[in-house]
Amino acid sequence: MSTYTIEREIEIEAPIDVVWRTITEPELIRTWFADVADVEARPGAVGSLTFRADSGAPHVVGITVVAADRPHRFSYRWVYPPGERATEANSTLVTFTLVADGDERTREPLRHLFRAWGVQLDRDDPRSEPPPRAHPATDVRSDVEAEIAWTQELAVQP
Repeated sequence: MSTYTIEREIEIEAPIDVVWRTITEPELIRTWFADVADVEARPGAVGSLTFRADSGAPHVVGITVVAADRPHRFSYRWVYPPGERATEANSTLVTFTLVADGDERTREPLRHLFRAWGVQLDRDDPRSEPPPRAHPATDVRSDVEAEIAWTQELAVQP
């Protein structure tokens, strides 16, 4: 089994408490990420994120909170088989680490760690790069859906 890491750092023009609430509170998660969020920012909490909720084929993803250290660190496991408990071996780990940069700006290094079975990627393999990102001004839902599909493609057992 191989381990892959996607890391991305962004600067957000908002205080750290606002960013914390935006990534942990269901009603705010709905504004930028999933259509429906059922999650509590408490270690061990189990919930779900639903994408394309209004379509004929909603995509529901289980989520298990690993760490919630307000306002600095929020970490969860997701993309694990329905009905199973999230483990290091069957899920991906997403970690938001928030760093205040003055009173009105927050740096957010996002780390997404996932495992894939039987996959060996090299520079010539088109799967070696995550899908391209949408324009920064667009909703991140399309980026997330593309990344979920890419992660699941890599994680398929032979």
